[in-house]
Amino acid sequence: MIICTGAQAEEQAVLMRIVNKEHRTLEIQPGDAVVFSSSSIPGNERAIGHLKDYLARQGAEVYHNQMMDVHSSGHGKQKI
Repeated sequence: MIICTGAQAEEQAVLMRIVNKEHRTLEIQPGDAVVFSSSSIPGNERAIGHLKDYLARQGAEVYHNQMMDVHSSGHGKQKI
């Protein structure tokens, strides 16, 4: 399992570098599962769509919150 940055399709994030084959040691293999556990930030939808498409074209199984309940907040919670 690899947990990495890049669910918003940021150019220098790890996930984008993996997809663009710019990462030194990681690459997408057919059958890999990629889970987007966050919602899209408004304005990023098109870039995220392209990212998911690139992953699928490389053979990855892509999962996101519109398919199943995989959403997680990007913010920590404090118990009160």
